[in-house]
Amino acid sequence: MLGAHRVYEADVHPFGSLHDRACELYQQLVGVACTQMAAERLKLRISDLVYGKEHMLKHHEDGYYKPKYLRTVEDKRHVMAYPNGIPGGWCKHRKIHFVGHSQGAQTIRYLQYLLSIDYFHYRNDFGCK
Repeated sequence: MLGAHRVYEADVHPFGSLHDRACELYQQLVGVACTQMAAERLKLRISDLVYGKEHMLKHHEDGYYKPKYLRTVEDKRHVMAYPNGIPGGWCKHRKIHFVGHSQGAQTIRYLQYLLSIDYFHYRNDFGCK
């Protein structure tokens, strides 16, 4: 907690491409439960759902994906994980602000691009926040 604001930390691949990192960030924002539910309904591997099936075929040899969670430090001794993404969800009425530096800033910009082209359109059908 930082004043009246809650601060969450995402954990994306340190050596991944911008596409991979932005997709991992989105998965953490919506939560692993939503991602797993969507994968089961669409009969896809989680990795195909997170990164995109075409991207997986073109850039990755295996379908391995380890879901990650947002986390926050409640006090100096307790780290809280959020497997369901941002508590309460996020939308135009519940805005979130991103802070990043170096490759993190580029990852955030690429996530904005993916959102602008509706890359994650499949999520809209699952009642996920």
